[in-house]
Amino acid sequence: CMAWTRAQKTFVAAIARNPQRSGKHEIVVPEMVLDPGETVYEVLRCARKGDSWPLLIVTDRRIVYTVYNMVTRWKVRGEVPATEVAGAELERRLLSGRLHVRRRSGEALTVKVADPAWSEHIVELIDHLAAGGAPPL
Repeated sequence: CMAWTRAQKTFVAAIARNPQRSGKHEIVVPEMVLDPGETVYEVLRCARKGDSWPLLIVTDRRIVYTVYNMVTRWKVRGEVPATEVAGAELERRLLSGRLHVRRRSGEALTVKVADPAWSEHIVELIDHLAAGGAPPL
């Protein structure tokens, strides 16, 4: 049995802490979209789109938006390098919302979210890291 990478270990730990309902096909996310040495801080399951299962992953190196679908499996649809992250904000809507990851320069990365409480937790984490705060243990 091969040893797990840092990305795999920290991704599984983040999923275990996550109060959102479990999604499908997630165990392969680290090997498909993350660098083996990346440290995953938290995972946000975004609002489902048709037969796709989007995730926003906060790591020590970047914030990654990845989407699963039957044809392409996990693909990165957007990312913001950690050095470019200026903060985040949650825009609440009636049934869902939008989480905006602001960049120091350029357009924000915006994702649809369905879980306001966990989304707020992710916004607080992103703001904390963008302000130079210590990463979570």
